[in-house]
Amino acid sequence: MLCPPRSILRFVPLLFSRDISPEPERRAPQNQSTQNPKKPSANGAHFPLLARPITVTLTAAFVIERFIPAAIMRILFIGDVVGRPGRKLVAGFLPEFRRRREIDFVIANGENAASGKGLTGPVAEELFAAGVDVLTGGNHTWKNKDIYKIINEDPRVLRPANYPPDPAVPGRGSELYRVPGTDTMIGVVNLLGRVFMAPVDCPFRTGKAIVERLRKTTPLIIVDIHAEATSEKLALTWHLDGLVTAVIGTHTHVPTADERITAAGTAAQTDAGMTGPYDGVLGVRKDLILQTMISLMPVRHELAEGDLRLCGLLVEADPATGRALAVERICHREG
Repeated sequence: MLCPPRSILRFVPLLFSRDISPEPERRAPQNQSTQNPKKPSANGAHFPLLARPITVTLTAAFVIERFIPAAIMRILFIGDVVGRPGRKLVAGFLPEFRRRREIDFVIANGENAASGKGLTGPVAEELFAAGVDVLTGGNHTWKNKDIYKIINEDPRVLRPANYPPDPAVPGRGSELYRVPGTDTMIGVVNLLGRVFMAPVDCPFRTGKAIVERLRKTTPLIIVDIHAEATSEKLALTWHLDGLVTAVIGTHTHVPTADERITAAGTAAQTDAGMTGPYDGVLGVRKDLILQTMISLMPVRHELAEGDLRLCGLLVEADPATGRALAVERICHREG
């Protein structure tokens, strides 16, 4: 169960208010003795120097108002953003959703954000302007050559960390960020799976080493594991259990109904799904995919346009411990 928004908690003190103003002083009749001092008012307090009533709010309500909201960090992870349809959906939905749900930090997988494969500088800026704080990548990270212009310069753009440690591989696979408007630091790690995918370095060993380094600065860490096999993504969750705030899978474009929080406080979902057109096959026009699967002949992929959905995972966490407190699967359907 997600905690109520901070705006709701602001009304809590009204339920605990108590008027401790003095009762108005009554004048004694002229024929009545006024030698006895005035007794305390019925509410137990008398302030002869106060000219106007006052209301004192109980300390407990003040604590709820001021401190409990600050102990909750809301992090939204958005599944693979696919092309222009996905970007338009993010731009139209995210700003108001972020304001209404008081989301502190937004991560989106952007490896398919430019024409369905890859990422460009203008596309990245478009998503940042919509409210995304960090973009992660995957096996399609290098599909657009424009990525080489930005991935070394902009720390908000990540690629999988377990590519070989070679000077020819640009960019970074993890980074620390300051949550906007706070002093809280959050770590983001991007990994690539190996089952049915390219033989990159071990995501388990690489991920564990990065997490141990990041935990020297913050326990609040989100891992995007971009992988084909749900078993590999789930295994990575157990490998990092209790060490990170969340392990969230991407790549298959199909949201899984297995969101959870482990006993050690790590949130997990084996795939956050796709943000884009579901009236197709993984974002591509269904007629083109059918043509390829039936004839076995290659065709140029074009993106579908209908049934737009934004899918992802909303995680609430304690920034002091990094433990996940609540998770909510998000699936917003346009129209």
